[in-house]
Amino acid sequence: MYYASMNKAAFLSLFLLLCGTRGEPSFAQTGDLDPLRFQGRWTLVSMHGKPADGAAAFFEISGRQIKGFDGCNSFGGSLDRPALIRKTERDCPGMDPFPLDLTDPLGQLHAASLEVDILSLPVGGQDGIAVFRRD
Repeated sequence: MYYASMNKAAFLSLFLLLCGTRGEPSFAQTGDLDPLRFQGRWTLVSMHGKPADGAAAFFEISGRQIKGFDGCNSFGGSLDRPALIRKTERDCPGMDPFPLDLTDPLGQLHAASLEVDILSLPVGGQDGIAVFRRD
């Protein structure tokens, strides 16, 4: 059987996914977030306290897959294999970097806080917070 070779955390995640349990909390403590809680499309609302400008930057998580648009380039791949997340390479001078670090998206998401459909994400390598809204 497949589940016999899985670790407990992976088995629990698979069990919750198959049961359709989503159960968004009204608030989750930082570092206490299961990747399944991030399912859906998240649109960047503000960064460093300023409203997001330009094209609508977003990321979307479906199962263990992530895809999105950083305002200039599209990206996509597997959360389980971030080194294989691919991104287009259009030149975008003067554009702020996308606040979600695609080299370790789950690590950064675990440092976020989630309140209903608002995700406050610490901006990697910088002081500040990026706020996303689940659409």
